[in-house]
Amino acid sequence: MKVRSLFVTALLSLAFAGCGPQGEPESQPDEVGSDAEMLVAAPSRLFARPDKGFTELTWPAVSGAVSYRIYSGSISGVYSWSWTSTTNASSDPYAPGAPRFYVVKAIDAAGNFSAASPEATATAFANLALGKPANQSSFWDPNRPAGAAVDGNVDGHWANGSVSSTNWECNGCLQSWRVDLGESSSVYSVDVWSSTEPNCVNHLHNVFTSNESTTDPASWTKRNDQPLASSQPTSLDLAGITGRHLRVEQNTPNLAVVLAEVQVWGTTKDTQAPSTPTGFTGAEADGPRIDLSWNNSNDNVGVKGYEIDRCIGVSCTNWADVDFTSNLNTTDYWVTAGTTYRYRLRAKDFANKGSSWSIITVTVL
Repeated sequence: MKVRSLFVTALLSLAFAGCGPQGEPESQPDEVGSDAEMLVAAPSRLFARPDKGFTELTWPAVSGAVSYRIYSGSISGVYSWSWTSTTNASSDPYAPGAPRFYVVKAIDAAGNFSAASPEATATAFANLALGKPANQSSFWDPNRPAGAAVDGNVDGHWANGSVSSTNWECNGCLQSWRVDLGESSSVYSVDVWSSTEPNCVNHLHNVFTSNESTTDPASWTKRNDQPLASSQPTSLDLAGITGRHLRVEQNTPNLAVVLAEVQVWGTTKDTQAPSTPTGFTGAEADGPRIDLSWNNSNDNVGVKGYEIDRCIGVSCTNWADVDFTSNLNTTDYWVTAGTTYRYRLRAKDFANKGSSWSIITVTVL
């Protein structure tokens, strides 16, 4: 019995070795909290950027590092698995729609681990429409139901059975299709896949969202200024708008809405602003110029970038734009000797919510 137990344990160890970010936690010789002597520098920062179904991770390269270990978990400071990258970038497709916390360590050629980078947080966008209740203004036949456009299949060939379709004739009306996401959500992007059949490919549509389940036009907001193109898919950037219902509408009377798939990328309603950037500093340099830098902010969905404004004078309030960047530094070249400048900085998330401002004053001598 003891020999059999050891054999099973060995098989399980082999089965889980090196399974990466989509598998179970890897067994690693290094731990995030290790107090061993650090012979290689830690990554100075970590960027976590949410995308459609995954989170993109990047960090500055570390001198002497030959690879990097990325740690991920669902609780801040607690990392349930890790994987290795040979470059200073990676992606995590695990659990879209749920917040994830990340740190990264550098590894040198001798196998020495650095300390951990600052922690970064992001929530990969999930397809909120997948499998949700859908309806349409009319039905072509039972084999073309509204739900075929939220079944996860982007195949636009009519004969393959994954296309929804309304009727064609409707006495001059505009046919429409819609989906209920189930709750008020933050929507960042919509992908619309049309049918690829020759007599359907040029059918153009408009997209609307609403927080109410109603046909009242006043409750719906149009989200695209131009009709959707026939390319596959048409993508709309909705910048974290709040909505529960999404409607795709034909923009020409007596034409059908024929859809292969509608993907609504987002998260549960985001009410949290990013943390305020710390460590905001400005240093005069030759040129003259002022070099500005700061530390990471975090956000439950992800930090899109940092807004930097300035004004002239110790007590000024007439702020003007300097930059919007996803980096942790920028340079202001438009400065004059003998002048004092005030700078303010805040983080913005993907729903365009801003953190509190950090403010500094810098004098050019």
